[in-house]
Amino acid sequence: MDVAWELQDSDAYNQKDFYIFWVYNKDRTGTASVTIGYFAVNKHNADVWDLVFDSLVQGKEIERVQTILRRAHAITEDTVRRFRMLNPHAASSPM
Repeated sequence: MDVAWELQDSDAYNQKDFYIFWVYNKDRTGTASVTIGYFAVNKHNADVWDLVFDSLVQGKEIERVQTILRRAHAITEDTVRRFRMLNPHAASSPM
């Protein structure tokens, strides 16, 4: 499937620390929903959250992309751990 995404703006989420995205099937046919999911990307450490299941997205592919992003932006393991506690549904971080 051809996937697309749109950045979302919502007061329901912590947008100080996260980018919020709607991901959808760009070439949907029939009457099925186009929505694949709603996701949040932590601006500090590149963690990805599934907003429907309120959980971190994990897997080999996402880990490879996170490794590239973290290297490119000099994000250390300490930074990853420090900001891992943030939840996109919670109030923004005091940091």
